[in-house]
Parts: sequence; C-alpha cells; structure tokens
Amino acid sequence: MKASLVKRYWQLHSICATYTGGFLAIILITGAVAVFAGPLYNWEFRELTRIAPAQFRPEVLPDAIAKATAQLEGESIKPVVSHVHLPTEATEPVRVEYFNQGHKPKPFVPGQPWFSRSVFLHPESGAILGEASDDRSIAFYLRFIHVRLFAGTPGRNFVGLFGIALFVLSISGVFILSKFLGRKALWLIRRDSPRNLNSDTHKLVGFVVLLPALLFAITGFWLGMQGRLMDWFSIERPDSFEREAVIDAATDTDWKIDFGQVLEAGRAVHPELTPQLISWSRDGQRVVRIQGRVPGMIYERYSQGVVLDKEGYAPLKVINTPQADWKEKLFYLQEALHFGDFAGNGVRALYLVVGLLLGLLPLTGYAIQRMRSRKSLRSFWMWNAFGIAYLVGSLLLLKLQGVIMVASFGTVGLWLFVLALFIIWTWQAIAAKKKKTQPTRP
Repeated sequence: MKASLVKRYWQLHSICATYTGGFLAIILITGAVAVFAGPLYNWEFRELTRIAPAQFRPEVLPDAIAKATAQLEGESIKPVVSHVHLPTEATEPVRVEYFNQGHKPKPFVPGQPWFSRSVFLHPESGAILGEASDDRSIAFYLRFIHVRLFAGTPGRNFVGLFGIALFVLSISGVFILSKFLGRKALWLIRRDSPRNLNSDTHKLVGFVVLLPALLFAITGFWLGMQGRLMDWFSIERPDSFEREAVIDAATDTDWKIDFGQVLEAGRAVHPELTPQLISWSRDGQRVVRIQGRVPGMIYERYSQGVVLDKEGYAPLKVINTPQADWKEKLFYLQEALHFGDFAGNGVRALYLVVGLLLGLLPLTGYAIQRMRSRKSLRSFWMWNAFGIAYLVGSLLLLKLQGVIMVASFGTVGLWLFVLALFIIWTWQAIAAKKKKTQPTRP
C-alpha cells in the first residue's frame, strides 16, 4: 500500500478517535456489562426470582393480578399492567410488570413515586411474594446508560451514530495494521519502551476483536437509529398489529383474561413457541398477545408470538420468524447479535470480555497519541477518572430514586455537554493554527 494512502488512514483513524473515543469507551464498557442485565436483575432481587419448585396454574392469575394491582394503588399511583412474565422453569415465579400511569416526574426532586415496578406471584397459589423497583435497579440503569445516556430518544440516536465511528475506526485500523504485518509477526510485542508496548498491544487487541467490533458497529447503528430509519424508509415491524377499535376502551380494559385458554390457543397455532410474556389491549382493539422465543434460534427477545382476539381467542396474527422471509429474519437478528442474549452465560461472558477489550482501545490509543507527540499523560488520566466517575456516579444516583430519569432534562444535559466539547475543540484548533502561523524568532 502507498505510504501516502496509509498516512490518510492514519489521519482518519486519529481524527475519528479524538472526537469519539471518550464516548465510545463509555458506551462499549457499559454495553459489555449490560449483557448481564438479566442475570444482574435476578441476583439483585434473588429472594423473589427463585422459589421452591412449583406447578404453574394459569387459572390463579386473574385474581392474583387484581389483588396485586389494588395493593399498588395510591396517591399519584395508577398501576397498569404492562406485561405478565410467565415462568419458564419450575423454580421461577410469575412476574407482573407495571407502569405508573400517574407518574409525573420532576427534575432534581428525590423521593418521587415509581414509574416501573414488578410484583412477583407464586405460580401455583397466586400468593404475592414481594415487589421489585424496576426503575431503580442496577440492571435497568446499565441498559439505560448504554442505550440512551439518560437522554431519551435523542440519546438513543446519539449512541447509534457512534456505530458509524466504531465502523470507521475498525476499517481504517485494518489498513493501518496491514502496513506492519510485513515487518514482523502480529503477536510479537515490543517491550523496549512504554510507547511501543502500548502501540503493539493496541494493534494486537484491535485485530483480535475486529469482527466483533464490526458486528457491534453495524447492529448498534441500526438499534440506535431504528425508530428514525423505520420512519424514513417506511419499515414496519414484522410483529406489529393494529386494528380499528371494536369495543369501547373501558370495556376492553375491564375484560377478564382466561390465561389458560390464551396459552392453549397460542399453542395450537404456534406449537414451537416458548411463551414468556402476555399482554393485552386497553384501547378497544380487544386483543391479547403472547410473546416468547423459539428454542435454539438466534432472534430478538420476545419477538415470536401470537396475537389473539379476546373474544373466543381466535388467532389474528402469528409471528413465526423461522418460517418467514429473510427480511424478517434479518430484522430480528440485530438485537440478539448485539447483546448476545440468545444463549446462556457462556456467550454473555464472551461478550463481556470482547466489550471490555473494545472499550479499552480508545484509552490505549489516546495514550499512544500523547506519547508519540511527547505530551504529558496527565489529561489521559483525567479522562479516565472522568469516565469512572460518570459510571460509578450514575449507578449511585440510582439510590436517589430516579432523580435523573427525566428524559427531557437528560437530553438538555447531553447537548450542553456536546456543545461544550465542540467549543473546547474549536478553541484548541484555532490556538494551534495561530501558533503554527506565528513567525519564528531569528
């Protein structure tokens, strides 16, 4: 490869890393840990998520859910069932997930009412086992940092755009690396100086995690920008189902669900499905939905299922991706591949290691750049301290009961931070240009 072309790739790699490396490190490290969000949730509420083996009796659910709903009701709290999580093992309870329709968040005010909560029920007797604060769980915060940076939909789009940066860094890194492969074996690490040690380690780790980096870059861009891309290109979710209201909303809301008949009707039209969630309409559509997954398939969580009419439980739509076309399969592969939640903890552990290695690359790259220009590493350690403080501080704020969970204020904070960065970068660029154009002393 021509030296001039390699130099261009060096410049592209350096510029992209300079302006995105700090955010990429935070996004990748939080994403690496977030793959264990499910197991972390089960551990955090371990006294509720594991019970003695019991038989699941769906007929006890209507009365048990009504009792749990009444128990949650209070001032400023209007609990509405979001999903009913069904047990997939004999040692799992039924988890009823609620959202608070009366939640009106206020910025910087501690002790606010919850907006997401779960009640755990015994699968055989329907007895209430306890409650969990979903919106104040470590698992929720890890996902929220990684996916949205506390900034709602704009934060999600912002994170998605960093998929482009990771893709550019990965591709440019390949061309830079090709220059060195002809000189020595990739796995030989020079230890004669900190700069060479960092540089060789950076290249080796970058090569090892290249394919996962491209996978995370592409799927991360899609997931972050998914809502906007679907609007721009008129893409419809394969599992979406909408119909005109057939009854009034009040009747639809009060309709009693026979969970046994729902599961039986779903099993009749989708026998391969492992049911995991049940939800229902309240707007007059008069539908109940079963969601789950087909064992052994790499598809998005809860993407497979059946939509039934509440009256008679006749099937209205069946979502069975293994029998669908390639477009639907590709749609549901994205999230599964990005988070690695299609298998057990072994795959999650692999994702954790790869994600942490990727998250460290921007830091080692920044250190190399400082050492190459013979500049102090003080700012390098300052940025590391900032990243650690951000992550640890975000998790500690969990205990302040959702103070920073207001998406609109998180959005303002994110854009102010980005604006401050651009002002600093512009000032540094102008200062560097002035210094370069100043005449040298005779």
